[in-house]
Amino acid sequence: PRRTAWGERESARLRRLGEVISLAMLAAGLSPFLSVYAMTVLDSGPGFAIAISAVSSATLVIASLVVGTHLRGGSASRVLRASFVLRAAALFAGLAAHPSNPLAPAVLLAVAVLLAAGDAAGLLSANERLFRLATGPGVIAFQSHFVVRNIGAYAAGLLVGSLVMLLGGYPAFAILFASAGTVRAMAARATEVSVPADAIPAEASRRHATAGG
Repeated sequence: PRRTAWGERESARLRRLGEVISLAMLAAGLSPFLSVYAMTVLDSGPGFAIAISAVSSATLVIASLVVGTHLRGGSASRVLRASFVLRAAALFAGLAAHPSNPLAPAVLLAVAVLLAAGDAAGLLSANERLFRLATGPGVIAFQSHFVVRNIGAYAAGLLVGSLVMLLGGYPAFAILFASAGTVRAMAARATEVSVPADAIPAEASRRHATAGG
């Protein structure tokens, strides 16, 4: 295979980013479709399912504007980790949308908002993280190196999800909510958080003072 266009240190960080993205793709495949949940489990009409999609789309636009502004001078790795934590919390919260819960539709809408915000933050921060770690041919090399793995992870998630759906009803969706949330939490833990640039001089001074003492 062709050599990747990045150095040894960058290679380790990019590979870790690739592994995190693969976990994210697996979780995306496992995540249940909220509109299907609304119609099959909550017995809501198609209007509510369309409302979920509309709320998600609006949230994606708003979140993209907010996150894009923050990423101009903020930490992409911290936003990426926060996006995983947010989506993990949203997926676990989806367990509360039980058919016997009168607030289940409201819970489902809240989950849709949190997932959409997390998706926007995760996509933008992952791309920003990639462009900060690799430039030029390095970006293409990274994408070509991990594209098959990411597609495979997403396909595996969809396959497992489709098999779980054979159980039917709330138990199947509960398994998917919990499974996808767990994988998101794993991705958050595996995400490498960079040290802020303004903290590097202070850390270097502290180490120098410790060594001198």
